Amino acid sequence: MLEASPPHAGGPSTHTRRGLVTGAIGSGLAVAAARVAPASPARRASAPDPCEPSVPGLRTGDVAITRSGGTIWTIETFAGTITAHRRRGLTRGRSIDVGTAPVALAIRPDGRQAAVATVAPGRDGVTLVDLRSGDADHADAGPAPVALVFSPSGRRVHVAGREGTLTTIDPRDGETIRAIDLGGEARDIALTPDGRRALVVLPAAGALAVVDLARGRVVRRVALPGLPGRVAMSADGRHALVTDSGFEARHVTPIDLVRLRARTPVRTGADPAGVAFAARGALAAVVHSGDGSIAVVDARAGRRRRRVRRDGAPRHVATAGMVAVVADGDTGLLRTFDLRTGRT
Repeated sequence: MLEASPPHAGGPSTHTRRGLVTGAIGSGLAVAAARVAPASPARRASAPDPCEPSVPGLRTGDVAITRSGGTIWTIETFAGTITAHRRRGLTRGRSIDVGTAPVALAIRPDGRQAAVATVAPGRDGVTLVDLRSGDADHADAGPAPVALVFSPSGRRVHVAGREGTLTTIDPRDGETIRAIDLGGEARDIALTPDGRRALVVLPAAGALAVVDLARGRVVRRVALPGLPGRVAMSADGRHALVTDSGFEARHVTPIDLVRLRARTPVRTGADPAGVAFAARGALAAVVHSGDGSIAVVDARAGRRRRRVRRDGAPRHVATAGMVAVVADGDTGLLRTFDLRTGRT
C-alpha cells in the first residue's frame, strides 16, 4: 500500500477548482492558524514513551490513519487545517489549510488523498486534498456534511449530511454522482467491506439506515435505543457498534449485520464519543468524553472486555492493526492504546 508522504514542515501550495480556499473565510482561518500553530514541529530528544501524549494542538475534530498505519491525520477545527503526525512517537508534522471549518476526515485507501467535510454559511462541501502536494479542491456534497467515507476502491466518496442526504461524489473531479434521501437527519456513516452498502446513523429517528448504494435507496432501518451517535463496522462486515450519545449515556449497541438486528446494549463509560474496530476480529475501542476512559468491546460476544480510566476528553479514535490512536477533542493530544493489553 502506498502512504502519504512523510510529514515535514512548511506550507503546501493550495489552489481551487470551484472557488473554495480563497476568500474572507479561508483567509481568516489561515491567519488564526498562523497565530496559534507552533513555529516548528516539536520533537522529543529521547525515545518516546508510547504512554506520553503528543505535543498539544488545537481542538481536534476527527482523526484518521493511513492503511499502512504510518501516518495519522487530524483535523484542527478552529484553524481550518488538517495535520499529519508520525505514528512512531506521535511527532507532529505539516499542516494543510482546507480553507474553512473542517468537521470530518477520511483517507483514501492508498493514502494519497484526503476528503474533508467542511461547513461554513453558504459554503458547505467537501475539500479533496492531495496529501503529497497539499493541493486542495472544493466539491459540493449537499448541505451540512457531517461524516464521510471512501469506497474500498477509492473511486467514490460517500458523504452523510445532517439534513438527511447521502451524496456520492467522484474524488477525481468532485462531480456529484448521486444523492439519496435518507428520510431523516444523519450523524455518521460506515461502509461494508465490499462497498455495496452503507450504514448511516439517523439520531432523530433512533435508527441505523442500511443503504443499498447500487439501487440508491434505504433498504432497512434498524431501531436503536437511546440517541445513536457514531458507528463503526468490523473488517469482515459481520458486526457493527453504535454509540449512544444521549444525556448521561453509558452504552454502545452491537449490531448483527448478518441478521440486521440490534443486540443487547453493552455498558461502557460516560458519554461514548468515538468507536473504531481493530483491523481483524470483533474487538473495538470506544472512547468516552465524559470520564476520559477507553473501553474494549467484543462485538461478537456482546460484552465489554476491559475499561481503562484516563483523563481529558477523548472524542475521536482510529485504529491500525490492534493499536488505537485516541485524540482528545479539547487539546488535540494524541495517545496510543493497545486493544489486546489495554496499555496506553
